[in-house]
Amino acid sequence: MTTKKLLVDHGPCFILVRRSVSDKKRTGLVVAIDLEEYQFNGSESFIKPTEGTIKERLPARVRIRENAELELSHILVLYDDPSFSVIPRNPDNFVCEEDKVYDFDLMENGGHVAGYRISNEKIIKEISEKILNLGTLLVGDGNHSLAAAKSFWEQIKGTVQADHPARYAMVELVNVHDPGLSFEPIHRVVSGIEPEELLKKI
Repeated sequence: MTTKKLLVDHGPCFILVRRSVSDKKRTGLVVAIDLEEYQFNGSESFIKPTEGTIKERLPARVRIRENAELELSHILVLYDDPSFSVIPRNPDNFVCEEDKVYDFDLMENGGHVAGYRISNEKIIKEISEKILNLGTLLVGDGNHSLAAAKSFWEQIKGTVQADHPARYAMVELVNVHDPGLSFEPIHRVVSGIEPEELLKKI
């Protein structure tokens, strides 16, 4: 009987992700961020939330995280790079087929995703420095997942080594100017209130 290996250690690396849905293609970079550089309580930090954190939502998420052998929550972190200095607008020449680590269709018409390993230490350092020079990173999706990771790290950091894995969270970095990234308005339907009274509260 053969055993299929589900997880593969690719060593220290970034993963460049190409995600396509319909006619849109988005490029992201899967990295580990240092939770010491992130605050969700409104204070100044390099990585910031884009919405208020509802603290009542965190305990359940923290319990899941502290008992998990592996967590693969999806957290999208945005950076502002109009000149595409970090990842080129067309990254086809940035990676090659031999670096591909996965390539498959997603279920429920979710499109297609492919990932490419970036393991060259020089390139990793160059990308990291460029991102740092761009300034603040903003959590575009998964605010509460990242806040739960931060809360868990704060709980245990005095009892574990400084480079414990819980100090870091896996996220996907995406350029806010990526043509495959869409921003849609969120509409709310309000009923049972006089329009004039609602406008007074805005």
